[in-house]
Amino acid sequence: MTRIFTLVSIIAVFMVLLAGGGIYWLAISEIEQSKKESTRWRGERHCPGHQQ
Repeated sequence: MTRIFTLVSIIAVFMVLLAGGGIYWLAISEIEQSKKESTRWRGERHCPGHQQ
């Protein structure tokens, strides 16, 4: 019984860590994408000859 509980606990911990890592990875990639879009937009807005 102890082995089953240990195995289930290890699997549950692994799943939580995997889900947390996935959320972290998604958040970081979303932030990086947002920074790239912001930099691109700022560059287009301030380029010489650009009419507003």
